[in-house]
Amino acid sequence: MVIELFKKKCLALLLYGTEACPMKKYHIASLQFVVNTCFAKNFNTRSKDVVNDCKFYFNCDSVFDCVQKGQINF
Repeated sequence: MVIELFKKKCLALLLYGTEACPMKKYHIASLQFVVNTCFAKNFNTRSKDVVNDCKFYFNCDSVFDCVQKGQINF
Protein backbone atom coordinates (compact mmCIF):
# COMPACT_ATOMS: atom_id res chain seq x y z
CA MET A 1 0.00 0.00 0.00
CA VAL A 2 2.80 2.42 0.88
CA ILE A 3 4.60 1.75 -2.39
CA GLU A 4 1.44 2.34 -4.42
CA LEU A 5 0.89 5.66 -2.64
CA PHE A 6 4.50 6.58 -3.33
CA LYS A 7 4.12 5.74 -7.02
CA LYS A 8 0.83 7.60 -7.43
CA LYS A 9 1.45 10.70 -5.31
CA CYS A 10 5.14 11.26 -4.63
CA LEU A 11 6.51 10.14 -7.97
CA ALA A 12 3.93 12.26 -9.76
CA LEU A 13 5.05 15.31 -7.78
CA LEU A 14 8.72 14.59 -8.45
CA LEU A 15 8.12 14.31 -12.18
CA TYR A 16 5.72 17.25 -12.48
CA GLY A 17 6.77 19.47 -15.37
CA THR A 18 9.61 17.28 -16.58
CA GLU A 19 7.85 16.63 -19.87
CA ALA A 20 8.02 20.32 -20.77
CA CYS A 21 11.59 20.98 -19.63
CA PRO A 22 14.72 19.57 -21.18
CA MET A 23 16.32 17.26 -18.63
CA LYS A 24 20.05 16.69 -18.35
CA LYS A 25 21.56 13.47 -17.08
CA TYR A 26 22.48 14.87 -13.69
CA HIS A 27 18.89 16.11 -13.16
CA ILE A 28 17.55 12.65 -13.88
CA ALA A 29 20.23 11.09 -11.68
CA SER A 30 19.28 13.31 -8.75
CA LEU A 31 15.60 12.39 -9.12
CA GLN A 32 16.54 8.71 -9.34
CA PHE A 33 18.53 9.11 -6.13
CA VAL A 34 15.40 10.36 -4.37
CA VAL A 35 13.40 7.36 -5.58
CA ASN A 36 16.14 4.92 -4.56
CA THR A 37 16.41 6.52 -1.13
CA CYS A 38 12.66 6.25 -0.57
CA PHE A 39 12.71 2.56 -1.45
CA ALA A 40 15.75 1.99 0.78
CA LYS A 41 14.05 3.66 3.74
CA ASN A 42 10.77 1.82 3.21
CA PHE A 43 12.50 -1.55 3.12
CA ASN A 44 15.17 -0.65 5.70
CA THR A 45 18.12 -1.62 3.55
CA ARG A 46 21.29 -0.10 2.17
CA SER A 47 21.81 -2.62 -0.60
CA LYS A 48 21.37 -1.30 -4.12
CA ASP A 49 20.56 -4.81 -5.32
CA VAL A 50 17.66 -5.11 -2.88
CA VAL A 51 16.37 -1.67 -3.88
CA ASN A 52 16.55 -2.58 -7.57
CA ASP A 53 14.77 -5.88 -6.93
CA CYS A 54 12.03 -4.13 -4.97
CA LYS A 55 11.54 -1.58 -7.74
CA PHE A 56 11.32 -4.42 -10.26
CA TYR A 57 8.82 -6.48 -8.26
CA PHE A 58 6.66 -3.46 -7.46
CA ASN A 59 6.76 -2.43 -11.13
CA CYS A 60 8.29 0.98 -10.53
CA ASP A 61 9.83 2.34 -13.72
CA SER A 62 13.09 4.24 -13.61
CA VAL A 63 12.94 8.01 -13.62
CA PHE A 64 14.60 8.07 -17.04
CA ASP A 65 11.80 5.92 -18.50
CA CYS A 66 9.09 8.02 -16.86
CA VAL A 67 10.60 11.26 -18.17
CA GLN A 68 10.86 9.84 -21.69
CA LYS A 69 7.23 8.64 -21.62
CA GLY A 70 6.11 12.07 -20.43
CA GLN A 71 8.08 13.87 -23.14
CA ILE A 72 6.68 11.58 -25.85
CA ASN A 73 3.11 12.17 -24.63
CA PHE A 74 3.66 15.92 -24.39
